[in-house]
Amino acid sequence: MKRQFTQLCIALAILLGISTTSKAQYTMYLDSINNICTVGTTVDISMRTKNFNTIGILSYQGTVRWDNAVLHLDTVIYSGKTIALNENSVLMDTANAQFGFLWSDPSVTQLGQKAVDASPLATLRFKVLKVLTAGSTPVEFDTTVNADISTSIAIYDAVQGALTASNTAHIGGIVGFVTTPTVSKTGTLLTAKPSGTPSSYQWNLNGNAISGATSISYDYGNVAGSYSVTVNYSNGCTATSAPLLPLAVTSFNGFYKSGASQLTWATVNSNAVYFNVQRSVNGKDFVTLKQVSYSGNSYSFSDVTSAAGKVSYRLQIVDKDGSISYSNVVSLTLSSATSFAIFPNPVRNILSLQVQNSKSESVTVQVVDLLGKVLRQEQAQLTAGLNNVSLNVTTLAKGNYVVVVRGEGVQQQQFIKY
Repeated sequence: MKRQFTQLCIALAILLGISTTSKAQYTMYLDSINNICTVGTTVDISMRTKNFNTIGILSYQGTVRWDNAVLHLDTVIYSGKTIALNENSVLMDTANAQFGFLWSDPSVTQLGQKAVDASPLATLRFKVLKVLTAGSTPVEFDTTVNADISTSIAIYDAVQGALTASNTAHIGGIVGFVTTPTVSKTGTLLTAKPSGTPSSYQWNLNGNAISGATSISYDYGNVAGSYSVTVNYSNGCTATSAPLLPLAVTSFNGFYKSGASQLTWATVNSNAVYFNVQRSVNGKDFVTLKQVSYSGNSYSFSDVTSAAGKVSYRLQIVDKDGSISYSNVVSLTLSSATSFAIFPNPVRNILSLQVQNSKSESVTVQVVDLLGKVLRQEQAQLTAGLNNVSLNVTTLAKGNYVVVVRGEGVQQQQFIKY
């Protein structure tokens, strides 16, 4: 077959009849087609040249290859004529997914003419057999030795025979497939990452289109739910991303009981790495009390250091990608009939408490660190009126601590151990 092809090539060059030298500087390339989404789609990929200057009438030979499992070559439009496929043809070997071409520039009819840039030399018409879920499949030139069709991509003229130029470029094309878009998240901002060239976007919440959410990005604003984006393409293709649950906390609640703020929350998203339980006494400035690692769907936390008055809580949610979001805010009102003073402060050994109580009751006196961990605890019996309680803090490390008196109500004060 190779011998036949070479003979045909030389014969055509001789028949063209004009002999001269060639400026062998050119680029031969194949088209790239994107956004294919359906099996059975017809795809035309043209072979073209640019910067192809000719003094005489020239011809090319070479080989184009493709993936036979993805594309089937139906026809070739060659110099304006459709070539019927025949695996015994000199030019075709579709069984092995290769097309050997012999081309003479039909636009050059006399000396000194120049081939038109980007004009198709041949068009390969493929049918899509399989839609790839990611990426693309190449349709490319083969410049290696091929026993069936050709030895290389070459340029011919009637006098000099085959010429190859070191500054010649042969650039393949691709058939690109629409793939499932992905979604990235920064804080509460979701951004679509589509394949190909989209024409429009539609964001969805729990499978339903969100009115007006038609940009590449969407700020979900800490509204829990399942989010996705549908990407539409100009050729009619549509692709929808996998559901994303960007808000880890579906419920966050709190109540006051037995002198402590009891907080509970539930989650649905494994993207969370940990939760910071945060508290504020003015509703604006929050401090972290405890970091809770992600470990399931249900959580609880008890804040034993809450002082009387209105206290606000929230969760700071940290995801695997480092992005941060927040839960709703829970506000509780903590009441107490107990008040006390401490001295000395700073203290070295014995911390004295003067506790004013409205009735007789048994209370729990605790020493906790600033993260709420209980380091020391003992019971004290109070009577109505002024009560004196002593705590031995000699063994505590130097630092800041909180003493908590917990009975029907709760009171706390901070002290320094030196």
